[in-house]
Order: sequence, then C-alpha cells, then structure tokens
Amino acid sequence: MEEWLTAREAVRRVRKALGRLEHSQRETLVLFAIEGRSLADVARLTDVTPVACKARLWRARRLLEKRAQGDPILAAYVRD
Repeated sequence: MEEWLTAREAVRRVRKALGRLEHSQRETLVLFAIEGRSLADVARLTDVTPVACKARLWRARRLLEKRAQGDPILAAYVRD
C-alpha cells in the first residue's frame, strides 16, 4: 500500500512540475521523453528546427532538475 501511495504522489509531483514549464518546453519534453519520439519527429511536429528542439528539451530538463533538488520523490523520476 505504501508503494502505491508513493507512486501516486510521484505522479502528482511530476505532473505539477511539468505544468510549471512553458507550453513549448512541456510539449517538447512529453513528445520526446514520454512518447519516445525522435528529435527529428518532435521538431517536425512542433514546427521548429532540430536545434531549437534540442534547446527546448535542454531547458525543460534543467528546470525540472532544479525543481527536483529538494524533492527526493520527484528527483527519482527526473534523472536522465
């Protein structure tokens, strides 16, 4: 039961952290990291260059890592 509560809390914290990202960063991160699409696909779907896509992805990851520094539950899900 405790593992289930921890997992549920982790999902809540990840969603909250994702919700704090700019839309373009969140969209890029979800398409790449959660849906497993290639960088080229994400760039095409979001109508940006691959370089811009990489920059969005990098910024989104850095912001999530920063928010996870004081939160061990969130940190477990944010690691590269």
